[in-house]
Formats: sequence, structure tokens, C-alpha cells
Amino acid sequence: MTATIKRRLPTIIGAGPGRTGTTWLHRVLEGRVDLPYGVKETQFFSTYYDKGIDWYSRHFRYATGERTIAEICPYLFHPLAPDRIKTHIPNCRVITTLRSPIDHSFSAYKLVTHYAWARGSFDEVLKSRPNLGGGNRYAFHLRKWFENFGRENVLVTMYDELRADPQKYLDQVTDFIGVERIALSARPEIGTLRDAPDVLAQGPPAIWCNKFPRAQRRLGFLPRPRRTIRPPDSRAGRASAPTLPPRSRSA
Repeated sequence: MTATIKRRLPTIIGAGPGRTGTTWLHRVLEGRVDLPYGVKETQFFSTYYDKGIDWYSRHFRYATGERTIAEICPYLFHPLAPDRIKTHIPNCRVITTLRSPIDHSFSAYKLVTHYAWARGSFDEVLKSRPNLGGGNRYAFHLRKWFENFGRENVLVTMYDELRADPQKYLDQVTDFIGVERIALSARPEIGTLRDAPDVLAQGPPAIWCNKFPRAQRRLGFLPRPRRTIRPPDSRAGRASAPTLPPRSRSA
């Protein structure tokens, strides 16, 4: 990139994680902020960092600077992303949306099986892809983002809030990034969460507690079953306790 062309970078990063309405948020913000041109997620700070910052900035080459520049890309769980973003965008503001670990893991499972990236039951896929559950350590991952950018510059929202009241959720986001509020009623084509998992229509999140107990114990959501302590006379190799004579019992 020549010195005469000013490099433009986003000041807002929607760090996800994935499967929390990031596609919906991207569609809502289109036309209100400047997003990467020609692609929804550049994956620069996670996958393509070796291409260089000029490669990344070219995704925003049509941004004039009159609108907020943003990228919605699930960087939250990547261990190097916070430091890389801090290096190039030190004053960045970050949006995160947290989702029930059970729902988040199962939604990710549906995604990988839909595209045939993995096969098997939920429990089997978690064994082969432990990252599907390991990323749900929200407090662990958020700590680094708080340290790098300051707690006041990291918006933490909940996916349940998005599903229950999309307008209220969106108002939080627009207020945080400093753009005019967007009325969803005026844009019916994006008024619903199109990337919401259809499995939620089958019942409340508690369905996974009954259907996948072993997987949940592996993820740490349910306690492991305690070992049953048997009475002494039932243990193998132990003599049974002596039986008291009838007279002693009645004493």
C-alpha cells in the first residue's frame, strides 16, 4: 500500500463467538457501518495474520471514514487474537455475545455434522473435537480481552437476550459503538434471528441435560457421578457381619 493511501482499519470488532447471532448482527449493521468488502469474516487476526496488515486494510478500501468501521468475526476464543488486535487497533471496542454452553456446543455440533466435517453422535464428536466444548470457558477467554482493552471497552451481551428481545439487544450494540439506533420494525427481512438453531423449537435448553449427560460431564456442566459405597458385608472377599441371636435383637 502506497504512502499516499491512508490505511483504514475497524474500530469495532464483533468477536463472537460463532453460533451466537453474528450473521444476524452483520446483516443488521450493513449500510449503517463500513464492513469488510466482499466477505463477511476476514479471519485476519486468527488465520491469515501472516498476510500482513495491508492485506487486512484492503478489505476496508471503500470506507471513507464518515461511518464507523467494523468487522463481525469470531475471534473471542483465539489465544493470539487479543494481542494482535491490540497491536494494530489499540483503541478497539469489542462486542461479545455469550450463549448457554450446552446450546453453544450443540449448535457447533450441528454445524460440523451438517457440512460433514465430522460424523457421529454428540458425545462421539465431542471426543474427537474437544474444542467444541473447550471454548465455552468464557471467563478464561474474556479476561485477556478485558486486560488488553479495558472492561469498559468490551460489551458483554447474552444470546438469550437477543432471542427474547432483538430490538433491545440491538440498541445495546448501537449505543455501545456510537451509531444511530436501528429500528427492526422498519426492516422486516432481518427482524428475526435467521441463524438461530432450529433445534430450540423442539423444547427448552434443558432437553440437552436429559439427552447428553455424558457429554455434559465431559464439558464440566454436570458433576461426575459419585462412586457408590457398598456396605461391608457386600464387598468381595470380605466376611459377612455376624448375625445376632434372636435374644440379643430383642434386648
